[in-house]
Amino acid sequence: MDARGCKLWVEKVWAPYVAGQSNSVLLLAESKGHLQGPFNRQLADMGTEVAVISGGYTCVLQPYDVGINKPLKDALRAQYDTWAAVQMVDLRPDQNVPVSRREDIVPMLANARYGITSQSIRDTFASIGYGVRTVVSTSGDSRSGSDDAVDSIGDELLSISL
Repeated sequence: MDARGCKLWVEKVWAPYVAGQSNSVLLLAESKGHLQGPFNRQLADMGTEVAVISGGYTCVLQPYDVGINKPLKDALRAQYDTWAAVQMVDLRPDQNVPVSRREDIVPMLANARYGITSQSIRDTFASIGYGVRTVVSTSGDSRSGSDDAVDSIGDELLSISL
């Protein structure tokens, strides 16, 4: 994204999202656009601290992106397409295409999240060398791969990523 695109993104997407908050953190991949002074100053002026993911970490983070974010985005896109098709049924050529609101998107996102299984979360983390192998309960018995524990971990991780 060039400087103009970064500026527009901050104004149209980020600024409304953080409005009314005294501070925020934005995690970005390392790229030329994200490292530009004007972009970072614009974010700093609204109380946003930028944290940059250094190059070379893609191999560690990509499994999460492929195993969790992609299915989430695919499910969200399918729901949005259905919503958009319904909105455009009676649309005349002289009318603008309806624009979704946060109130439309949030339920779609919640539904998309619940489509991600505990097994896909386990598989994603196992692919990078991490995984829930054994859960030790307070009563002393061990269970292999407790779905409750994995679902709880998945909820926390997905809450962070959203």
